Amino acid sequence: MSTRIPYLQEIDVLLLDFGNVLFDLDIPKWYEQMLRLLGKESIQKHTVEKAQQLFRRYELGALSENAFVHQFIDLSQENISRADVLQAWNSIFVKMDADIFSLLTKLKKSYKLILLSNINETHYNFVFGYLKEVHQVTDWDRRYFDHSFYSHLMHMRKPDAEIYSEVIRQTGLESRRTLFIDDLQENLDGASPLGFKTLRKDPKMKLSKLLSDFGLMV
Repeated sequence: MSTRIPYLQEIDVLLLDFGNVLFDLDIPKWYEQMLRLLGKESIQKHTVEKAQQLFRRYELGALSENAFVHQFIDLSQENISRADVLQAWNSIFVKMDADIFSLLTKLKKSYKLILLSNINETHYNFVFGYLKEVHQVTDWDRRYFDHSFYSHLMHMRKPDAEIYSEVIRQTGLESRRTLFIDDLQENLDGASPLGFKTLRKDPKMKLSKLLSDFGLMV
């Protein structure tokens, strides 16, 4: 059942996350595989913390793919290869449903669409390769979005306030007229102080149903 929100008529921009909003992810599987490569049975807490710091730096574009892989191998207690790291790293991706494309096409008729993703060089290349090979989409950003922002190219990441401020600066959007949809509450909490309306998407729920239940008819 749809529950209409009083401010919905003011919304004219949808700011969308990528992972688990448009592209289904399996984060537990990915995390398990990365831990296995580090040496799960004998791993120390500080090693996991160093790996997490490495992941954040990679999302900020502070490392090339080669540097990321080499530094991860250096952290590992196992005899692993570059191919092992990249295979595990990309294991996070599950699928992107074909109906996402028609949904975005419909939404773009009524709203300005902006993509904002925490991502890295390897995942960026994987996603665009997947879009081309599986869905024959070669103009993803231009066709479906008015603006697209990727953390590794901006050298900023959610939930830091600076990335939302930069999106506002580059697009000229009014945050009070923008609905930001993300699967992580911490990212939504980072945007709220700047005036964004926010909506958390459960990874198990289809985006079309979330929007419909929220009162945005598509």
